[in-house]
Amino acid sequence: MVPDQAGQLNERYGEPGRATGWQSGTHAYKCEVRNIGTVDVFDVGITLTVNFHEVVRSEGKPAELGSGGVVRTGKVSIVAPRLEKVPFSFYVFNDSPYFAAVTAISASYAWPGDADRPTLKLNRDAMSLISFGPGR
Repeated sequence: MVPDQAGQLNERYGEPGRATGWQSGTHAYKCEVRNIGTVDVFDVGITLTVNFHEVVRSEGKPAELGSGGVVRTGKVSIVAPRLEKVPFSFYVFNDSPYFAAVTAISASYAWPGDADRPTLKLNRDAMSLISFGPGR
C-alpha cells in the first residue's frame, strides 16, 4: 500500500437492481459526479482525504463503541475517464478495523492541450460529513 493511500478502487459492474455481491449489512455511500457544463470533461480525478480513528470500547458496556484519536490519515483517488451529462457514480465504504471519516474532497480534470489540471468547483452537498463505523 502507498504510504498515504487510504484505500483502493474496487470496480464492480452489474445489472441495475441486482445484488452487488457486497457483504450484507455493509454501510456505503453512493456518490454521484455530474457535469452541469456544456462541454464533456476528461480524466476527472476525485480525491477523498480520510481520517482513521481508533476504536474505543465503553468501560461499562463493551458492546458500545466510540471513536478515539486519529491513528492514520490517507487519500483515496477515483478517476472518471469521461464526464458527460450522465452522472458518474461510485460507492465509498469502510473495510478497515477503525472508524473512518472523509474530511476533504477535491477534484480536477484534464483539458486537451493544457498541461495544468484545473480544479473543479464542488457543490456544497459534497462537503457533507461522510463517516463509517469499523468495517471488521
